[in-house]
Amino acid sequence: MPQLHRMSIVLAAVLVSAAAARADLSATDVKALGDADFSTRQAAMRKLLADESVTPDQIAKAFPAAESVEQKHRLITLARHHLLRLARQRDFPFRREPGLPTVPGALGLTHGPVTSDELPQLKQSGVRIRRTLPGFPAHAALETGDLILAIEGNPLPANFTSEQISRYFGDAIQMVQAGQTVTLSVHRDGKTVDVKVKLAPHAALSGMYQPELRSVYEKEWAAYREMVLREGK
Repeated sequence: MPQLHRMSIVLAAVLVSAAAARADLSATDVKALGDADFSTRQAAMRKLLADESVTPDQIAKAFPAAESVEQKHRLITLARHHLLRLARQRDFPFRREPGLPTVPGALGLTHGPVTSDELPQLKQSGVRIRRTLPGFPAHAALETGDLILAIEGNPLPANFTSEQISRYFGDAIQMVQAGQTVTLSVHRDGKTVDVKVKLAPHAALSGMYQPELRSVYEKEWAAYREMVLREGK
């Protein structure tokens, strides 16, 4: 796969995280993505999405081993996230050092405010996740439909209007430095869990999405996807 190999070299060169190198995706990884149990498939997917040592080249090599349509779809989804993650790290690098200006953080999602009137049992406000953006931290840690209730243990205030909720949530996230980890209290599947998310630079959001993925990144992804599908036949 000469074209994929050349692209993998470029992507490896822009990797700025300190994650240790990962071995190629195993047959067990691919098999788990097609497991008969839905929760097992989801857990395997979340694990691979969150693993920043996974590269698009590794996913491309694993693609021919996928037997079901769902396995192939999940691998393509993984490749899109990690390719865009590497592009974000390449085009929007940042350093956390004393004396440098603070870099506001970002989750990478769209949301809808939920007022305390809509959550009478909880007696507080929240934000409902509508979509997570590939290439950004929320895509690996959060799910569509999740209800965020608190940030670093601080509940979203009750009696806020929808506009106030959205502003409060956005400001609270941006006050956290990019590269730092924030703990979110998330209501999912009938229970509340704490989810830790390491934030990306906020500038990368408008740089890559406005609100859809900008054409330069869409073209980069489309070319890669075409190669994966062609080589995987």
